Amino acid sequence: MNFKEIIQFASENQFQEIFLTVGSKPSLRIHKEIIEIENLPVLNSVMIETLLLEIISQNQLNTIKEKEHVSFHYNISDLCNLNIFISYTKNHCFIKIKNLNLADLKLEELNLPNQIEIAINENSGLFIFSGENFDGKTSILNAITNKINEEQKKLICILQNEELIKIQNQKSIILNTELKEIEDISPDILVIDNISSELELREIDKILEIGKKVIITLNAHSSIQSIQNIASINEEIAKKILSQHLRLICNMELLKSKVDQKIYPITEIFLTKENNKILEDLDYSKIQNTIETGKNQGMHTKKQDINALQNLGLA
Repeated sequence: MNFKEIIQFASENQFQEIFLTVGSKPSLRIHKEIIEIENLPVLNSVMIETLLLEIISQNQLNTIKEKEHVSFHYNISDLCNLNIFISYTKNHCFIKIKNLNLADLKLEELNLPNQIEIAINENSGLFIFSGENFDGKTSILNAITNKINEEQKKLICILQNEELIKIQNQKSIILNTELKEIEDISPDILVIDNISSELELREIDKILEIGKKVIITLNAHSSIQSIQNIASINEEIAKKILSQHLRLICNMELLKSKVDQKIYPITEIFLTKENNKILEDLDYSKIQNTIETGKNQGMHTKKQDINALQNLGLA
Protein backbone atom coordinates (compact mmCIF):
# COMPACT_ATOMS: atom_id res chain seq x y z
CA MET A 1 0.00 0.00 0.00
CA ASN A 2 1.31 3.43 -0.94
CA PHE A 3 -0.20 6.88 -1.31
CA LYS A 4 -0.47 6.86 -5.11
CA GLU A 5 -2.07 3.40 -5.14
CA ILE A 6 -4.76 4.59 -2.73
CA ILE A 7 -5.42 7.66 -4.89
CA GLN A 8 -5.45 5.52 -8.04
CA PHE A 9 -8.03 3.14 -6.55
CA ALA A 10 -10.11 6.03 -5.23
CA SER A 11 -10.06 7.80 -8.62
CA GLU A 12 -11.21 4.66 -10.42
CA ASN A 13 -14.21 4.69 -8.07
CA GLN A 14 -14.96 8.40 -8.62
CA PHE A 15 -14.30 9.37 -5.02
CA GLN A 16 -15.20 12.70 -3.46
CA GLU A 17 -13.09 12.36 -0.31
CA ILE A 18 -10.60 9.95 1.27
CA PHE A 19 -10.33 9.59 5.06
CA LEU A 20 -7.20 8.27 6.79
CA THR A 21 -7.22 7.98 10.57
CA VAL A 22 -5.62 5.82 13.26
CA GLY A 23 -7.74 2.79 14.15
CA SER A 24 -9.69 2.61 10.88
CA LYS A 25 -9.16 1.34 7.36
CA PRO A 26 -8.75 3.97 4.63
CA SER A 27 -12.25 5.06 3.60
CA LEU A 28 -13.79 6.76 0.60
CA ARG A 29 -16.80 9.03 0.28
CA ILE A 30 -18.58 8.14 -2.96
CA HIS A 31 -21.94 9.77 -3.74
CA LYS A 32 -22.38 10.72 -0.06
CA GLU A 33 -21.69 7.20 1.28
CA ILE A 34 -18.53 6.47 3.31
CA ILE A 35 -17.07 3.10 2.31
CA GLU A 36 -14.03 1.31 3.77
CA ILE A 37 -11.41 -0.05 1.36
CA GLU A 38 -11.79 -3.69 2.38
CA ASN A 39 -8.43 -5.08 1.23
CA LEU A 40 -6.38 -2.52 3.17
CA PRO A 41 -5.35 -2.84 6.84
CA VAL A 42 -6.45 -0.80 9.83
CA LEU A 43 -4.10 2.16 10.04
CA ASN A 44 -1.75 3.01 12.87
CA SER A 45 0.33 6.15 13.34
CA VAL A 46 3.44 4.62 11.72
CA MET A 47 1.47 3.67 8.58
CA ILE A 48 0.00 7.17 8.30
CA GLU A 49 3.38 8.84 8.69
CA THR A 50 4.82 6.50 6.04
CA LEU A 51 2.05 7.55 3.64
CA LEU A 52 2.60 11.23 4.38
CA LEU A 53 6.35 10.98 3.83
CA GLU A 54 5.67 9.92 0.25
CA ILE A 55 4.36 13.43 -0.49
CA ILE A 56 6.08 15.68 2.08
CA SER A 57 9.49 15.81 3.75
CA GLN A 58 10.30 14.87 7.34
CA ASN A 59 10.85 18.57 8.14
CA GLN A 60 7.42 19.41 6.75
CA LEU A 61 5.87 16.61 8.80
CA ASN A 62 7.54 17.95 11.94
CA THR A 63 6.14 21.40 11.17
CA ILE A 64 2.64 19.95 10.77
CA LYS A 65 2.96 18.22 14.14
CA GLU A 66 3.90 21.55 15.72
CA LYS A 67 1.04 23.42 14.07
CA GLU A 68 -1.40 20.54 14.76
CA HIS A 69 -3.38 21.13 11.56
CA VAL A 70 -2.67 22.25 8.01
CA SER A 71 -4.36 22.32 4.60
CA PHE A 72 -2.61 22.34 1.23
CA HIS A 73 -3.07 21.45 -2.45
CA TYR A 74 -1.29 18.49 -4.00
CA ASN A 75 -1.29 17.41 -7.64
CA ILE A 76 -0.57 13.95 -8.99
CA SER A 77 0.19 14.38 -12.67
CA ASP A 78 -2.42 12.85 -15.02
CA LEU A 79 -4.42 11.57 -12.06
CA CYS A 80 -5.76 13.99 -9.48
CA ASN A 81 -5.71 17.50 -8.09
CA LEU A 82 -6.20 17.22 -4.33
CA ASN A 83 -6.82 19.32 -1.26
CA ILE A 84 -5.25 17.63 1.77
CA PHE A 85 -6.26 18.54 5.33
CA ILE A 86 -4.19 17.08 8.19
CA SER A 87 -5.08 17.27 11.88
CA TYR A 88 -2.23 16.02 14.05
CA THR A 89 -2.09 15.76 17.84
CA LYS A 90 -0.41 13.37 20.29
CA ASN A 91 -3.50 11.20 20.59
CA HIS A 92 -5.04 11.63 17.18
CA CYS A 93 -4.17 11.85 13.48
CA PHE A 94 -6.81 12.52 10.84
CA ILE A 95 -6.32 13.18 7.13
CA LYS A 96 -9.06 14.24 4.73
CA ILE A 97 -8.20 14.27 1.03
CA LYS A 98 -10.69 16.06 -1.20
CA ASN A 99 -10.87 15.35 -4.91
CA LEU A 100 -10.77 18.68 -6.75
CA ASN A 101 -11.21 16.96 -10.13
CA LEU A 102 -14.73 16.66 -11.41
CA ALA A 103 -15.91 13.53 -13.13
CA ASP A 104 -15.94 14.36 -16.83
CA LEU A 105 -19.66 13.80 -17.25
CA LYS A 106 -21.55 15.24 -20.18
CA LEU A 107 -24.83 17.01 -19.52
CA GLU A 108 -26.67 14.19 -21.28
CA GLU A 109 -25.14 11.63 -18.89
CA LEU A 110 -26.70 13.38 -15.89
CA ASN A 111 -30.22 12.57 -17.17
CA LEU A 112 -31.52 15.96 -16.03
CA PRO A 113 -35.11 17.08 -16.72
CA ASN A 114 -35.78 18.66 -20.11
CA GLN A 115 -36.36 22.00 -18.40
CA ILE A 116 -32.61 22.30 -17.83
CA GLU A 117 -32.25 23.01 -21.56
CA ILE A 118 -33.65 26.44 -20.62
CA ALA A 119 -30.41 27.15 -18.76
CA ILE A 120 -28.44 26.51 -21.93
CA ASN A 121 -30.53 28.18 -24.60
CA GLU A 122 -31.79 31.40 -23.01
CA ASN A 123 -29.51 34.42 -23.26
CA SER A 124 -30.62 36.25 -20.12
CA GLY A 125 -32.01 35.68 -16.65
CA LEU A 126 -31.09 34.02 -13.36
CA PHE A 127 -30.73 30.23 -13.09
CA ILE A 128 -30.21 28.64 -9.66
CA PHE A 129 -28.96 25.11 -8.96
CA SER A 130 -29.07 24.17 -5.30
CA GLY A 131 -28.51 21.15 -3.10
CA GLU A 132 -26.64 20.00 -0.03
CA ASN A 133 -22.97 19.04 0.21
CA PHE A 134 -22.01 16.27 -2.24
CA ASP A 135 -25.37 16.44 -4.04
CA GLY A 136 -23.68 17.30 -7.35
CA LYS A 137 -24.22 21.05 -7.71
CA THR A 138 -20.75 21.75 -9.06
CA SER A 139 -20.93 18.76 -11.42
CA ILE A 140 -24.10 20.17 -12.95
CA LEU A 141 -22.60 23.65 -13.17
CA ASN A 142 -19.55 22.18 -14.87
CA ALA A 143 -21.65 20.17 -17.35
CA ILE A 144 -23.88 23.13 -18.25
CA THR A 145 -20.94 25.49 -18.72
CA ASN A 146 -19.19 22.87 -20.85
CA LYS A 147 -22.29 22.46 -23.02
CA ILE A 148 -22.52 26.21 -23.60
CA ASN A 149 -18.80 26.25 -24.39
CA GLU A 150 -19.26 23.52 -27.01
CA GLU A 151 -22.22 25.15 -28.76
CA GLN A 152 -22.21 28.93 -28.26
CA LYS A 153 -19.84 31.85 -28.72
CA LYS A 154 -20.03 33.53 -25.32
CA LEU A 155 -17.78 35.40 -22.91
CA ILE A 156 -18.12 33.48 -19.64
CA CYS A 157 -16.75 34.53 -16.24
CA ILE A 158 -16.48 31.88 -13.53
CA LEU A 159 -16.22 32.87 -9.87
CA GLN A 160 -15.30 30.02 -7.50
CA ASN A 161 -13.49 29.48 -4.21
CA GLU A 162 -11.82 26.26 -5.35
CA GLU A 163 -10.86 25.49 -8.93
CA LEU A 164 -13.47 22.78 -9.34
CA ILE A 165 -14.60 24.04 -12.75
CA LYS A 166 -11.78 23.75 -15.25
CA ILE A 167 -12.89 24.15 -18.85
CA GLN A 168 -10.73 24.83 -21.88
CA ASN A 169 -11.99 27.38 -24.39
CA GLN A 170 -13.85 25.90 -27.35
CA LYS A 171 -16.42 28.21 -28.95
CA SER A 172 -16.63 30.38 -25.83
CA ILE A 173 -14.00 32.47 -24.04
CA ILE A 174 -13.89 31.34 -20.40
CA LEU A 175 -12.21 33.33 -17.65
CA ASN A 176 -11.68 32.28 -14.05
CA THR A 177 -11.91 35.68 -12.45
CA GLU A 178 -12.23 37.66 -9.23
CA LEU A 179 -15.30 39.56 -8.11
CA LYS A 180 -13.68 42.98 -8.58
CA GLU A 181 -13.00 42.24 -12.26
CA ILE A 182 -16.50 41.22 -13.32
CA GLU A 183 -17.95 44.68 -13.92
CA ASP A 184 -15.05 45.69 -16.19
CA ILE A 185 -15.19 42.42 -18.13
CA SER A 186 -19.00 42.51 -18.47
CA PRO A 187 -19.44 38.85 -19.45
CA ASP A 188 -22.34 37.40 -21.42
CA ILE A 189 -22.67 34.75 -18.72
CA LEU A 190 -21.62 34.97 -15.07
CA VAL A 191 -21.17 31.63 -13.28
CA ILE A 192 -20.83 31.62 -9.47
CA ASP A 193 -20.24 28.38 -7.60
CA ASN A 194 -21.68 28.66 -4.09
CA ILE A 195 -22.82 32.27 -3.74
CA SER A 196 -22.42 33.57 -0.20
CA SER A 197 -21.84 37.33 -0.02
CA GLU A 198 -23.72 40.59 -0.50
CA LEU A 199 -21.00 41.82 -2.87
CA GLU A 200 -21.66 38.82 -5.13
CA LEU A 201 -25.41 39.49 -4.97
CA ARG A 202 -24.89 43.13 -5.96
CA GLU A 203 -22.72 42.06 -8.91
CA ILE A 204 -25.41 39.62 -10.01
CA ASP A 205 -27.95 42.46 -9.91
CA LYS A 206 -25.74 44.62 -12.16
CA ILE A 207 -25.20 41.83 -14.70
CA LEU A 208 -28.90 40.97 -14.83
CA GLU A 209 -29.89 44.63 -15.22
CA ILE A 210 -27.98 44.88 -18.51
CA GLY A 211 -29.72 41.82 -19.91
CA LYS A 212 -27.04 39.20 -19.30
CA LYS A 213 -27.27 35.69 -17.89
CA VAL A 214 -26.29 34.44 -14.42
CA ILE A 215 -25.99 30.80 -13.31
CA ILE A 216 -25.32 30.15 -9.62
CA THR A 217 -25.17 27.32 -7.09
CA LEU A 218 -25.85 27.46 -3.36
CA ASN A 219 -26.36 25.11 -0.44
CA ALA A 220 -30.04 24.39 0.27
CA HIS A 221 -32.30 21.37 0.70
CA SER A 222 -35.26 22.80 -1.28
CA SER A 223 -36.27 25.55 -3.68
CA ILE A 224 -37.87 27.45 -0.83
CA GLN A 225 -34.68 27.33 1.22
CA SER A 226 -32.74 28.44 -1.86
CA ILE A 227 -34.83 31.60 -1.99
CA GLN A 228 -34.62 32.07 1.79
CA ASN A 229 -30.82 31.76 1.72
CA ILE A 230 -30.52 34.40 -0.99
CA ALA A 231 -32.93 36.67 0.88
CA SER A 232 -30.86 36.27 4.05
CA ILE A 233 -27.89 37.86 2.26
CA ASN A 234 -29.86 41.00 1.35
CA GLU A 235 -33.65 40.80 1.21
CA GLU A 236 -34.17 43.98 -0.84
CA ILE A 237 -31.80 42.91 -3.62
CA ALA A 238 -33.10 39.34 -3.46
CA LYS A 239 -36.70 40.45 -4.02
CA LYS A 240 -35.63 42.53 -7.01
CA ILE A 241 -33.54 39.96 -8.84
CA LEU A 242 -35.86 37.04 -8.08
CA SER A 243 -39.08 38.79 -9.11
CA GLN A 244 -37.62 40.39 -12.23
CA HIS A 245 -35.02 37.92 -13.49
CA LEU A 246 -35.45 34.41 -12.04
CA ARG A 247 -36.09 31.76 -14.70
CA LEU A 248 -35.39 28.49 -12.91
CA ILE A 249 -34.54 26.90 -9.57
CA CYS A 250 -33.40 23.29 -9.73
CA ASN A 251 -32.87 21.81 -6.29
CA MET A 252 -31.38 18.38 -6.74
CA GLU A 253 -29.36 15.38 -5.67
CA LEU A 254 -27.46 13.19 -8.12
CA LEU A 255 -28.09 9.52 -7.37
CA LYS A 256 -25.94 6.68 -8.74
CA SER A 257 -28.25 3.72 -9.25
CA LYS A 258 -27.02 0.36 -7.94
CA VAL A 259 -29.05 -1.32 -10.68
CA ASP A 260 -27.33 0.06 -13.79
CA GLN A 261 -24.62 2.33 -12.25
CA LYS A 262 -25.98 5.34 -14.16
CA ILE A 263 -26.56 8.79 -12.65
CA TYR A 264 -30.17 9.77 -11.98
CA PRO A 265 -31.17 13.12 -10.49
CA ILE A 266 -33.77 13.65 -7.81
CA THR A 267 -34.95 17.18 -8.48
CA GLU A 268 -37.41 19.84 -7.47
CA ILE A 269 -38.09 22.26 -10.33
CA PHE A 270 -39.46 25.77 -9.88
CA LEU A 271 -40.03 27.82 -13.04
CA THR A 272 -41.10 31.43 -13.12
CA LYS A 273 -41.38 34.47 -15.33
CA GLU A 274 -40.49 38.15 -14.87
CA ASN A 275 -42.38 40.27 -12.34
CA ASN A 276 -43.61 37.29 -10.37
CA LYS A 277 -45.65 38.73 -7.50
CA ILE A 278 -45.11 35.82 -5.12
CA LEU A 279 -41.36 36.37 -5.38
CA GLU A 280 -41.66 40.11 -4.99
CA ASP A 281 -43.50 39.46 -1.71
CA LEU A 282 -41.41 36.36 -0.81
CA ASP A 283 -44.67 34.50 -0.19
CA TYR A 284 -43.20 31.09 0.58
CA SER A 285 -46.50 29.22 1.01
CA LYS A 286 -47.66 30.33 -2.44
CA ILE A 287 -44.27 29.47 -3.95
CA GLN A 288 -44.47 25.93 -2.55
CA ASN A 289 -48.06 25.58 -3.78
CA THR A 290 -46.95 26.73 -7.24
CA ILE A 291 -44.28 24.01 -7.34
CA GLU A 292 -46.66 21.29 -6.18
CA THR A 293 -49.44 22.20 -8.63
CA GLY A 294 -47.33 23.32 -11.59
CA LYS A 295 -46.94 19.97 -13.36
CA ASN A 296 -48.38 21.30 -16.62
CA GLN A 297 -45.75 24.07 -16.62
CA GLY A 298 -42.91 21.59 -16.04
CA MET A 299 -42.60 21.96 -12.25
CA HIS A 300 -42.39 19.05 -9.83
CA THR A 301 -41.24 18.01 -6.36
CA LYS A 302 -38.48 15.60 -5.31
CA LYS A 303 -41.12 13.16 -4.05
CA GLN A 304 -42.48 12.83 -7.57
CA ASP A 305 -38.98 12.06 -8.90
CA ILE A 306 -38.36 9.46 -6.17
CA ASN A 307 -41.68 7.75 -6.95
CA ALA A 308 -40.83 7.65 -10.66
CA LEU A 309 -37.41 6.09 -10.02
CA GLN A 310 -38.90 3.54 -7.61
CA ASN A 311 -41.50 2.56 -10.20
CA LEU A 312 -38.66 1.93 -12.65
CA GLY A 313 -36.80 -0.14 -10.04
CA LEU A 314 -33.83 2.29 -10.03
CA ALA A 315 -34.12 3.70 -6.51
